[in-house]
This record gives sequence, structure tokens and C-alpha cells, in this order.
Amino acid sequence: MAHAADGLTPKPGSPIRKAICDGLRKLYASEYRDEPVLAPASKILFEISILNVKNGWAIFSGAPVVVHQDGRHETLDTMHTAVLHLENKQWKVVKDIGWHGDVVTDNELRMEAPDFPKEILPHMNGEKP
Repeated sequence: MAHAADGLTPKPGSPIRKAICDGLRKLYASEYRDEPVLAPASKILFEISILNVKNGWAIFSGAPVVVHQDGRHETLDTMHTAVLHLENKQWKVVKDIGWHGDVVTDNELRMEAPDFPKEILPHMNGEKP
């Protein structure tokens, strides 16, 4: 599977964006399956705020949208952040940073993923990473 050019945010509907979201769906299916709001869900979508990709790495931040079996859409009122890596042509979550407000330091991320491209981290207040 090809991935986006360095530092590019994949366009909505693109194969890479779908593949990254599929990696996140696997996280929800395994780690969050017991959450009451997810139990009746038939599908998880995402309202993506940040999706940066470079060299087989991605950082994602967005709100999960639960599509219930009866067709209702329920956007969860929190942002989720995760770091994914392309392994064997599939995007896998390597660091589940968690919900908005949870913080991961650059050093912590480097310990778990030494070749993670720091430049795809979101900028805060116009600062460069």
C-alpha cells in the first residue's frame, strides 16, 4: 500500500486515510469494546482534526462517531489521539495516547518509537516541533 508523501495530510476518502482509520477501528474493537456507548455500535467513524503522515508513521487526533445498528450517529464528546505505524501493509496503533488532555512527551514517544518523525507532531501556538 502506498502512503502519503512526506508530511501530507491524506485527503478525505483516500485509501491511506481509510487504512489508518481501519487501524484505529481495530483499537476500538479490542480495547474499548466494553464501553457502554460502543456496545450497540455497528460501525465506528471518525471526525478527524489532525492526521499527519510521514515515512510510514501517522499521528491521528479526532472524535469517534458511533453509528448504531438503528442508523443513529453519536459523536463522542472527546478527542482521541494515537500514533500509528505501517507494518506489513497495515496501519497499527503503536501508542494509544488516549483522550484529549492526556499528554505524551517527545522523549516518551522516542523511547517507544525511535524513528518516529517528530515533524508530523501537531504544532502548538505556531511553534515548530
